[in-house]
Amino acid sequence: MIGFEDVRDVRLTLLAVPIAIILSLPVAQPKTKSPHRLKSLHRFRTHRNLSHLTFDVSSATIRRNLKGPWVVDNDPFSVNQFLHLHPYHGSIYHTTARSAALGYWESALYTFLGSALWEIAGETEPPSKNDHIARGIVGSFFGEALFRMASWTLEESNGVPKVWRAVGATAISPMTGFNRLVFGNRFDAKFPGYEPAYFTRWNFGAPVAERRVQGTSKSTRRNEALLDVAFVYGLPGKPNYIYRRPFDYFNFEFIASTENVFESILDARAIGR
Repeated sequence: MIGFEDVRDVRLTLLAVPIAIILSLPVAQPKTKSPHRLKSLHRFRTHRNLSHLTFDVSSATIRRNLKGPWVVDNDPFSVNQFLHLHPYHGSIYHTTARSAALGYWESALYTFLGSALWEIAGETEPPSKNDHIARGIVGSFFGEALFRMASWTLEESNGVPKVWRAVGATAISPMTGFNRLVFGNRFDAKFPGYEPAYFTRWNFGAPVAERRVQGTSKSTRRNEALLDVAFVYGLPGKPNYIYRRPFDYFNFEFIASTENVFESILDARAIGR
């Protein structure tokens, strides 16, 4: 894989995204009370309209959450299924561990325990079963696909300069980029990609004056931009490529629009052992 030795000039830029996300993790919470406590985390989660008391964590709230009970919360579908640090939050835990040379199952355990820690010690609300499933289990599935795609981006040159491959990999998996920034190529040999066969497709379009029906976009608009990206990793038929690990084959699809932002994200048909 490609390290970051040749791209020192963009290191400070690449630091911005991972650091912003790290601020959302449980370990980032300050222990002292102040009027500006968790200010950056509040900005990161503003559109959920959560009270500042949600993050006013203390030893008392941690003890209470340890005792339970675990509940089923009423977060909206968009929150639980992607947008706000449930599956994506879990993927950050997973890619942090994977890019530090842990295997899939160790990283899955890391994600599960990290999610439990957040539910108990990251918020004052009672720990949520559905949040924990979306973050601690689904987050590993999502994170493994992101980690594989980021690693593939670094390995597969296709004539693209190293600096842009590094930027692309960091955009796909910020913590993979962050660990490479810190450790260089220290962990490169820990995850051999075995050069999988792959297929990529992307489409960009803009329907005009389209008549909508119930169940599609939220409201009628004359103009709307659409982006459709698909990536198939580990296509069958390549000699000497054996499906031995989880996600040695997967199909990842992503659709976004200016109307609904994320229309759908599909990480499906993962094969491996």
